[in-house]
Amino acid sequence: MDIITTTIGVKAGGVELNPHMAAIATDPIAQLISKLNAFALIMCIIEAYILVLKKIRLKPKSELGYRIGYSTVILTMCGITMFYTVVVISNLCQLRYMNIL
Repeated sequence: MDIITTTIGVKAGGVELNPHMAAIATDPIAQLISKLNAFALIMCIIEAYILVLKKIRLKPKSELGYRIGYSTVILTMCGITMFYTVVVISNLCQLRYMNIL
């Protein structure tokens, strides 16, 4: 949804506010590749973090650190989801302001 709304908005005269994405804002395939790469990197980091947590759990008296670690993973995923929700809402508001929707 983010890719679609961004592409429509920029092609209609809107502005991409993220300077790293501004160069590829009109190309949905490039946006998709960029976002999938970023998502894959985040997933790899989280997976490595979970593997470290599993090793910590093998040690006695480490239950609190294990729970805090998993809470961090869950909060990170919630934060990413919330961020993209705000981005999509912002894009939709921009399209509405431009009388496209």
